[in-house]
Amino acid sequence: MASFNARLEQACTEFGVAIPKPIDFEPRGKARNFFQASVLPEYVEGSRGGEYPLMMLYGTGSQNRNEQKFQTFSGPVNVSIDYWIGTRDSSAPVNAETLVDAVESAFYALFNDPDWEAAYSGDVAYNGDLAVVRRPLELAGPHWRQAVAARLVFDVAS
Repeated sequence: MASFNARLEQACTEFGVAIPKPIDFEPRGKARNFFQASVLPEYVEGSRGGEYPLMMLYGTGSQNRNEQKFQTFSGPVNVSIDYWIGTRDSSAPVNAETLVDAVESAFYALFNDPDWEAAYSGDVAYNGDLAVVRRPLELAGPHWRQAVAARLVFDVAS
């Protein structure tokens, strides 16, 4: 199964844009560009690591629907993955869309791969609900930045 970094590299090649620095998913990785938290980039910029691109993975909510009786929890769990693109250009990028298109394509390719879904078993099932949202390009301090957010839904029974 191809990773997000591999999917993004492939999409960037197809879209003809520069391949961004890979996301380091290791908990104590050197890049420090992956966070399991809902945190805004300005709080990690300039810290040890904290360089673009950044990725944040976090839960956004859940609802116990009692879909399976006699379980402590049974229902959907919503997860968000925010991929932040940033540049220190003095003016707004003329074309920010192509890289955003590549990121969106990488998300869809990864999360619609049956091998990825097959990795989950037991109490967790990815139900295929996936939405990708593009936030506006914004100037924040010395950076022009833009987030591409993937919203996923998992069905959980525990």
